[in-house]
Amino acid sequence: MGKGNRNRIAKEQEKAQKQKELEKKQRRQRRIKIATAVLVPCFAVVLIGAIVLGSLSAAGKFLRSTISVTSDSYEIDNAMMSYFFNSQVQYYLSNNSNSSIDQTKSLKSQRYSDTQTWFDYFMSGTKAQVQQLVVLAEAAKAEGVELTDEEKTSIKNQLDAIDKQAQAQGTTFDKYISSIYGNGVTREDMQRCMELYTLANSFYEQKYNGFTYSDEELEAYFEKNQQTLTVYSYKSYTVKAEFDSDASEEAKTEALAAAKASADELAACTTAEAFDEWVKAFLKETGEDDEEKIEKTLKSTLTEDTTYSSSSEIAKWAYEEGRKAGDTKVIEGTNKYTVALLIKAPAREEYPTKNVRHILFTEETYGSADAALEKATAVRKEFSNGEKTAEAFGTLAEKYTEDTGSAANGGQYLNVRKGQMVEAFEDWCFDEARTVGETGIVETDYGYHLMYFEGDGDVAWKAKTTEAKRAEDYEALYETYESKYKVNFSDKLLKKIKG
Repeated sequence: MGKGNRNRIAKEQEKAQKQKELEKKQRRQRRIKIATAVLVPCFAVVLIGAIVLGSLSAAGKFLRSTISVTSDSYEIDNAMMSYFFNSQVQYYLSNNSNSSIDQTKSLKSQRYSDTQTWFDYFMSGTKAQVQQLVVLAEAAKAEGVELTDEEKTSIKNQLDAIDKQAQAQGTTFDKYISSIYGNGVTREDMQRCMELYTLANSFYEQKYNGFTYSDEELEAYFEKNQQTLTVYSYKSYTVKAEFDSDASEEAKTEALAAAKASADELAACTTAEAFDEWVKAFLKETGEDDEEKIEKTLKSTLTEDTTYSSSSEIAKWAYEEGRKAGDTKVIEGTNKYTVALLIKAPAREEYPTKNVRHILFTEETYGSADAALEKATAVRKEFSNGEKTAEAFGTLAEKYTEDTGSAANGGQYLNVRKGQMVEAFEDWCFDEARTVGETGIVETDYGYHLMYFEGDGDVAWKAKTTEAKRAEDYEALYETYESKYKVNFSDKLLKKIKG
């Protein structure tokens, strides 16, 4: 490895790792919820400190008298819109701990951008959500689809769980949710929102899953869309040329040349092992002696089973015709060079997916993590003392689960692929020792999951292709609904919602 005034650093790699972690977090936000066109409302709530509430009844009466959204069959008042609006806010805050939002001030007084306040931003998202809910509810009604008794029971169970949560904190249900979803929002309002969502989502599921395809159709679709349906793996590391802002052109040229020389050395490493050895030696040469940090950096160089992105130079290179494992590429940036090593060329995923069921228990509902675990353990025992079938587990899921995305279908997730779920959840699913009918308890950031293993699903590429084609076909169907069922919003009345 060459020496000299290179000022090589690992900072750029650290920056790249942070970006990876951010992207990973963003992907995880949707994991314990099915990927629908509808945002799942946040039913797990946290009581916000000492909030001084006005007259709930007076506020609620005003909200319910203000009809701000209309369609042929539906009238949505500001009580419901307040619930959906604040669900958006709470969901955002729960997933963006470093947000610039000052929760002690009105969202209407804080800027999201030059053209929008934070109120405008969240209201835009709320309108988009409600638009889809109402359109789907209208289509459901037209086709005679109604809430089932099981769905009505599930909604009641969720509301009862929140009621217990409120009582545990020494308050009433209405005061409890008013502190979260808007002064005056009541259990009845929340129930109406949940009923609208459940009907729309159930209809969506019916239509989405109703699209079925032959093997020939899937093969044809895959061949046409290989770029988005295949995955590849690579290693990457960035060498940066550092120099002072007032450095001479000669010094800049020398630093850039040294960085390029280092990048070319790394590009000569055509195996993962050689790549790691070079990076490790490079880090030590540049002064890094913390073995833990070195191992973390080495780990950060690997990106596994990722999909094509038109904004990625590495992706464009990886998908060039004839590309194979062991190929390397040096990508020039501003005062830096990124070296990529292709570990696995783009290919379809041939491993079997997994079919599982789960029941989610949260700390918010049961008061503590220990209490949530205790409840999960008790329900597992209840299952073991019963019929011990997938159907029996599904009945318990409908009764207990707090995952609104799977409650209506007995906690079931079909064709779970690698990278789709949170890590601990996924590790349990893909454990090679797993047997059909096996149960277990898994802890994630969401809470405790009582798991049930149903067995292997479709081959991953086929499941992924089916999902992509269904999404495409569903979108076309939804557009016909949207053109047929018009939803009208009164922006003037929506502005009356406090934010």
